[in-house]
Amino acid sequence: MTQSKEAFDFTEQARTATAVMASAFLAPGAEALLKAQAGFIAAAEMAAVDWLHRRREAISDAQHLVARLRESRDVAGVLQAQQDWMAGTFRRFTADAEACSKAAVLLAAGAKRDGEDAGQDARAAAQAAEHASSRARFRRAGTGH
Repeated sequence: MTQSKEAFDFTEQARTATAVMASAFLAPGAEALLKAQAGFIAAAEMAAVDWLHRRREAISDAQHLVARLRESRDVAGVLQAQQDWMAGTFRRFTADAEACSKAAVLLAAGAKRDGEDAGQDARAAAQAAEHASSRARFRRAGTGH
């Protein structure tokens, strides 16, 4: 029994693997994804800061309400203090809802735009990887390996 021991050349496989890895990780699609994530984090940071300011204002308003209730000597004063506190509460609630809605719209618009860009980049990268793979198969077929 004779066994054929041909030397196997990994050069083409290495080139193909490098092309695939480069197209997957170094393509503009990856940059678009990272850009979208950076934008999302920046928007989330701004929204969180605004939200925290409103929470701080809510605590201050609650402290002010308690002081006014303690100082009130009649029902009219109590009701006015409660109405003032509720007005601030509803204003903050509205601001929270608007911020959430605005963030969702911006996120969706950015995701759509970045997704379209990434999709185009991914298609181009896949075509480049397929081309590199086809060249490698053609070269192997030509050398008999």
